[in-house]
Amino acid sequence: MDRRRVLSSTGVAFFTAVAGCADLDDEPATDDDGDGEDDDLEEDGDEQEDDVSQDESDDSEQDDDGEPYEGDQESGEEEDAENDEDEDSEEENEDTDDSEDEDEGGKDESIDGEFDLREDAKEQLIVRDHWFEWNADGAGCKVKVELEKNTREKYLVSFETRARLYSEDGDNLDGMIGDGEDKSSLENGETRIYTVELGDCEDVSEYEAEVALFRTHVSKDEMEGDFDLDSELEGKLEVVDSAISTEVSDGYVPVYDSEYSNRGATVKNVTDDYRLSVRGPSGEHDEKTVDLEPGETADFVLTGWKYSAEMGDLTYGFSIESEGVTELDGKTEDGNETNSED
Repeated sequence: MDRRRVLSSTGVAFFTAVAGCADLDDEPATDDDGDGEDDDLEEDGDEQEDDVSQDESDDSEQDDDGEPYEGDQESGEEEDAENDEDEDSEEENEDTDDSEDEDEGGKDESIDGEFDLREDAKEQLIVRDHWFEWNADGAGCKVKVELEKNTREKYLVSFETRARLYSEDGDNLDGMIGDGEDKSSLENGETRIYTVELGDCEDVSEYEAEVALFRTHVSKDEMEGDFDLDSELEGKLEVVDSAISTEVSDGYVPVYDSEYSNRGATVKNVTDDYRLSVRGPSGEHDEKTVDLEPGETADFVLTGWKYSAEMGDLTYGFSIESEGVTELDGKTEDGNETNSED
């Protein structure tokens, strides 16, 4: 406590005691002039009150400019405690915000992962990105893959993206889970994001993802017949129509995988003076031979055999053999005589 405050308080107590003693006299003492001493005491009291008031005023001014009271120190300590509480509250709020952010889900770059793109898929797709995400509701997680198609629109791709999770100890948390096969058409340069939803994610440390069930098809209208004609028939026999169909992919032909197919060709004798004897397939294992007069046609069909198109070579066909070419003037093409009525 300030020493001057103690002195000021003592002065007030002393004045009170003196004033009390003065009140005990039955008759106030008088001076030689006959005036009562109480006037002098009152004057002295007034002076002392003025002194006390002045001291308190001085103390107040000194307190403002000098050292703080003990009360001021306590107030400062309370302010520091309040500041500490505010900081703790802010940290708690930050922790709460972080928890809320985690509950809201989102990309988690702390979870490492790998993505495997099989060789046949690399001809069709480019991996642009892949990442791990927590679900917004806090239940489960997901692995996302961003893929871009880098081939012409006529190549239709279908596949399934799969993922599995591992703990820090290498334990498989969730088996290889797929997102379901996507058979929609992708245009050249088109990018899509594929999502695999997973359940057991609590202790996840890393993930693996891959493309599975990858298939590429092309419309049968994009296919072209390319038949192997016997050299004897060149310039004399032409394929005027052809078709291909598959048993599974209706209207489409597989590029990598093989499917049972039906391939057919219509041939025509385009000469004016040759009879053509032609042999070709008739079913799965059978063959047939037909004689074609000028302008006549015949159909050959190969069934029951698996077929797969190739990237950059969208053709199909089979072999057509010559059993003989007869000139209508009675000679074969090699100049020998024939038994022809002509």
